[in-house]
Amino acid sequence: MIAIDENSGQTWPMGVTGEGDIVELESATDDAEQKNEKTHSRRSLLAAGAIAGATLLGSGGVAAAFLVRSRQEPEPTVAPPPPGNGDLVPVAVPDGYSATAAWSVAVAQNSPVTALTDGRTLTIAPDTSNLRAHDPATGKVAWTGTGNSSSLAVDEVVIDGRPFLIALDNSGVLKLWPLDQGPTIAATDIELSSRDAVLHTSGAAPAVSLPTQVGYIFDGPDGIDLDIPVGYQLISATPDGQAVILGKRDWALLTPGQTTVENPTELLLPSKSHSIAGGFMLGNDRLLVRQDGPDQSQWALYATDASNAILTAPASRAGNMPTPGDLLHTPDRLTWALDGLVATADSLAPVEDATITAVTEHGIYADGSDGPVLIHSRSGDLTTLPEDITAPSVVADDHAVIVADKLDTTTAYTVEVS
Repeated sequence: MIAIDENSGQTWPMGVTGEGDIVELESATDDAEQKNEKTHSRRSLLAAGAIAGATLLGSGGVAAAFLVRSRQEPEPTVAPPPPGNGDLVPVAVPDGYSATAAWSVAVAQNSPVTALTDGRTLTIAPDTSNLRAHDPATGKVAWTGTGNSSSLAVDEVVIDGRPFLIALDNSGVLKLWPLDQGPTIAATDIELSSRDAVLHTSGAAPAVSLPTQVGYIFDGPDGIDLDIPVGYQLISATPDGQAVILGKRDWALLTPGQTTVENPTELLLPSKSHSIAGGFMLGNDRLLVRQDGPDQSQWALYATDASNAILTAPASRAGNMPTPGDLLHTPDRLTWALDGLVATADSLAPVEDATITAVTEHGIYADGSDGPVLIHSRSGDLTTLPEDITAPSVVADDHAVIVADKLDTTTAYTVEVS
């Protein structure tokens, strides 16, 4: 009996034992190497009925031939396109980007859409308020944070060397989600003693201040409470677990358990009649403070190892002192912006008549008195944009994310560089 490979035409002798098993016979022309290369696993018999006239070993009969089929690799599965792929974006996009979406996703109304430091896109689900980290190329949800109570402003922070998302809801509950766990992780809730708590995230580590001269800093998911000396305000924390506090003319570090200020750093002000109204920690080693005097106010940028201001810029005294929630920043914390001001580690630029809507690593978008503008972070110069342009929430090297919030369902569209 002869077996024939239907693809290659190769043949080899086969036989049937007395028990009816099909076996391969050794060919007289095969050498030892060819014998070893032959394997039964690479062939599958098509039909047992094809051997009806086969020769039984040890008895006479008629030889037969039949086909065998070689095993073939399965065809690779083609992944379906991302949701929204190829859809026309229903709002005008900035120059340089495709008008069709690479992918899209429904998001909660009036919720932030931002970029994480690892490049993933952060959104909030419209039905559950879950936090979602999307693969920027495909839109696939790679991480989910549950337990979010509403469309909160969420920020990414580092606590004890680990990345977290943090949010403060209006009931006085602080929520933390570790980004290095998952893919689905519930929030850790920390009940605060006041609904008037303020979350500070512009510095190297987060902090929470309460109106009762009490604050929280973090050495892990659980907070450490501390008493803030009278005359000082908590504005940030350091990665090694100290609080950054700001006085009327100085700033200092405060260790948990410490109740008095030691070794404060005095900040030189324009005059003795000036005092510090408030301020922010910018990254690891910059302070941005507003100095109020009898006739004028100004913003001043300080390095933490010096008393003299690096730069100053005029400040408006209209309204209250801006809150930490008013201070926007890029994911890498190298650019910060308030209405009327843009700061980097070595620049401070006033911006007039513009309400900032998005801070990205490629520019700051704002609504100016004559329409949308792009603010250049180092100079404060404005570039007027077409009136129908929707400012992107995220701008990366190869894509941007644009939120269309006038649709029945608010949708975030990822568009690629064209």
